[in-house]
Amino acid sequence: MQDENTARERSPMGGAALRRFIERVKGTHLHKRRLRRLACDCEVQLHSAERQIRFFLESTTDAFVALDRQWRITYANQRVAALNHLPLEQIVGKTHWQMWPWSVGSRVEQEYRRAVDEQSEAHFEILYEPLQLWLEIHAYPSPDGLAIFFRDITEQKQTQQWLGLLAQASEVFAASLDYRTTLQNVAQLVVTVMADWCLIDIVENEQIAFTNPIVAAADPELVQLLRDLRHLYPLSRDADYGAPRVFRTGEPILAEVIPESFYASFCVSEQQLDMLQRLDACSYIIVPLVAHGQTLGTLVLASGRTLSGRHYSDRDLKTAEELARRASISVDNARAHRAEQQARSQAETARAKLIDTLDSITDAFVALDPEWRVSYVNRLAAKFSAKTQQALIGKNVWEEWPGLVGTRFETECRRAVVEQVAVHLEEFDVPSNLWFEVHAYPSSDGLGIYFRDITERRRFERQIIASLQEKEVLLREIHHRVKNNLQVVTSLLRLQAHQTVDAASIEALQTCRRRVQSMASIHELLYQSGDLASVDFGEYVRLIGHQLIRSYRARPGKVRLKMEACSVRLDLAMAIPCGLIVNELISNSLKHAFARDKRNRIGVRLSQSEQTVTLLVEDNGSGLPADFDPAKLESLGLQLVNDLALQLGGSVVFSGAQGTSVRVTFPVHR
Repeated sequence: MQDENTARERSPMGGAALRRFIERVKGTHLHKRRLRRLACDCEVQLHSAERQIRFFLESTTDAFVALDRQWRITYANQRVAALNHLPLEQIVGKTHWQMWPWSVGSRVEQEYRRAVDEQSEAHFEILYEPLQLWLEIHAYPSPDGLAIFFRDITEQKQTQQWLGLLAQASEVFAASLDYRTTLQNVAQLVVTVMADWCLIDIVENEQIAFTNPIVAAADPELVQLLRDLRHLYPLSRDADYGAPRVFRTGEPILAEVIPESFYASFCVSEQQLDMLQRLDACSYIIVPLVAHGQTLGTLVLASGRTLSGRHYSDRDLKTAEELARRASISVDNARAHRAEQQARSQAETARAKLIDTLDSITDAFVALDPEWRVSYVNRLAAKFSAKTQQALIGKNVWEEWPGLVGTRFETECRRAVVEQVAVHLEEFDVPSNLWFEVHAYPSSDGLGIYFRDITERRRFERQIIASLQEKEVLLREIHHRVKNNLQVVTSLLRLQAHQTVDAASIEALQTCRRRVQSMASIHELLYQSGDLASVDFGEYVRLIGHQLIRSYRARPGKVRLKMEACSVRLDLAMAIPCGLIVNELISNSLKHAFARDKRNRIGVRLSQSEQTVTLLVEDNGSGLPADFDPAKLESLGLQLVNDLALQLGGSVVFSGAQGTSVRVTFPVHR
């Protein structure tokens, strides 16, 4: 210690200075150690940052390339390798222009050089032609070069393209209601976006023929080729391929790749095969046009190898199906609109014809709505009201014609509406001093009323009724006088019979008297009844039967007359011969059928069917002789019955097994 102190004292710097120097040296060594430690920390952090950056660049969905100032690729992530189908070793170290020679002179080079020169960001989209990919590129300059991020936006571009196509197609669909023109425009639009040619087959008149398609193509020559193909080789509706199959099944077809041998499977001639090979399709889509569950046609999209070379995907199929859906709705709407227009036109034509008819009929006509307002009035009805047709439209019927309120007309019209029944009435209109016949017919739209002036008709009817009453009085008088005259004849015959002593003559006179009496009874019934044109023959049969029983002075209880006569009305021309027939048959039974000590019975039955009248007279007497022949009648009475039946257009049937039965049948005119 003493030596050290001595040395310090001898040092030129002195002891204090030396101590300060030693402390400075020690501090410098400590600072260097801190710097080395800091440098190590910085290097660790730098490596960590580089790892984080690499992790970010490798995990991002974007491709990334770093270029130095000589445009050499110093870094590329795996996304770049995947897009270019190359390992990173064949990418890093090359210049950008060596790696992607297609970009030389393109917009890519222009944008990159501008970013470096101006030290500003570049952002643009471009088609990467070697792979047919759309790329979105962001380029960021730095003093060391250029950092480039790019991504595949092909699907996004296609989506935009498809949405644009669908939007344009919607505008086309909305532009016209002529669906063939609309479909032609849509087909033309499709070939500018996603097809080399397009065919649309549509149902016409409820049929589809596959011979007259709507055609559009990128190459005009293909249009004629496609038309010639369909014309020369039309597709069968039952074919198990192509558009007919899609139309029949409703299931779409996506052919991503068409093998060259495909056409030979259905071609029927070398010419057809040659034409299809000239098309050289490499992919196609066929989808049905369906609206409201009904297939309206088919849509075909196709691409050619020598044209776009496009191969369709499921995404394209979905776009085609959406396009077909919109086209189907457009066609269906257009047809519905056309049908509506036709229906409206037909309705307007029918309305015009109806108005012309209503204006030309001889009846006045007024149509009322449910609120009793006039919705239509024809010329004659307007003439009755002394107003124009237009002036009456919209008027309330009860306000326009207050005199109708409370009348039978109002009551019946309201009943027609409430009960939904047609009504008919005749009403006298006091203000006009006219009689009207009214027919009112209800409907869901209100009430239709026809009316006509029947004043003259009513006057004529009164005259006719008066005339008929006069004629009825005259006819009654005539029938009464005829009956009286016939009664005079019967009285004369009776007197003559009393003065005659010959029994045969007396019987003959009595027979004549009864025949005349039967005719007189008919005239008596006619003038006593309300109907002077016909007689109730059932009532007459009952009357003449009892008269004959009294006439032959049959002892009470010895002859029983049973009558079953329905009401049959016969005019005078038929009643008199029928009355004579009844008279002869009952008289014949009373004269010839019965023994004196036997209970005797005569039955008379009168019945009517739809077209004939049947008179049956039968007795329980001795019956007909064994040699009776209807063709050889000797009895004047039975001859008369036969002749009268023939006069009526009828027939007579005789039977005599047990008693006698005579059936007379003749037609009746209703």
